[in-house]
Amino acid sequence: MRHADPAWPSPHSERASRTRQAGWTLVDLLVGMGLGLFLCALAGALMLSQWREHKHLLAETLLQQELRNAMALMRHEVHRSGADPAAHARIPERGGAAVTPTESPQLQLLLEGSPIADERTGNGLSLGYRREDPDKADRRLERGLRLQGTQLQYLLERSWQPWTDSNTVRFIGLELRLGKASSTLPVVCACAMALAPCDARLQTQVLHVRLIGQSRLDSRTVRSLSSSIHVRNKRLERPEEPC
Repeated sequence: MRHADPAWPSPHSERASRTRQAGWTLVDLLVGMGLGLFLCALAGALMLSQWREHKHLLAETLLQQELRNAMALMRHEVHRSGADPAAHARIPERGGAAVTPTESPQLQLLLEGSPIADERTGNGLSLGYRREDPDKADRRLERGLRLQGTQLQYLLERSWQPWTDSNTVRFIGLELRLGKASSTLPVVCACAMALAPCDARLQTQVLHVRLIGQSRLDSRTVRSLSSSIHVRNKRLERPEEPC
């Protein structure tokens, strides 16, 4: 019985050793690198898309906030304009004519800083109201709003000051227009046998405002905000007595 010479390895052991020493081939490495680069590119594209969406939402949020703040200031000042402690004295008696204020208008449209007629469209507003202080004489205060370049400015103590953050929003449009409306108020006639209705008419003014802003963070983000603001000190016209 012959025994195998230990100096010569058998074919089976040689194939097993070659199998154990085999590793990644060049093709395997190239395929793995390609898949890794593809996944990295996909993740980068998703992150870039999310960052752009976040930037767009942030720009739109800040722009809407600045537009609402500017509109709230304008609404507050318009509602306060024309305030007069003696306004009740201007209400006409029955059968009398409405009393016209003797002082300058409480609300005046401006175009490039100059007063214009109420029928035109302006880009600025001049406001005034009287303030009553205890133990002091009433004094008239002047306020105003205007669009200067791409900045919304506010008149405070005879000095125009920026109202909005120029690093956040650029105002590219401010449209102001005054409209008039009237409504009928039923009034009881003084005489019992009236031949015509005794309805009075209430004349009101409405300020139509349109603000257009552009975000500094994203120039493609442009939004507008519109509002209609009722002006105080309505005019009451009573009819003549029909009897």
